[in-house]
Amino acid sequence: MYEWDGPPRAEHYARSLWRVLALVSVPGSIRYAVVPGLRRDDVIADPRLV
Repeated sequence: MYEWDGPPRAEHYARSLWRVLALVSVPGSIRYAVVPGLRRDDVIADPRLV
């Protein structure tokens, strides 16, 4: 779980990492979700938020 300064930065990071992971991962096994408005500490305290 990561926290970024805005959804566009999070999306950019996830897409960049995806390309690298795809080389060594089982097809279809990589997933990510960008959830705007949630802070990492809040989700850790209450995982039901996601």
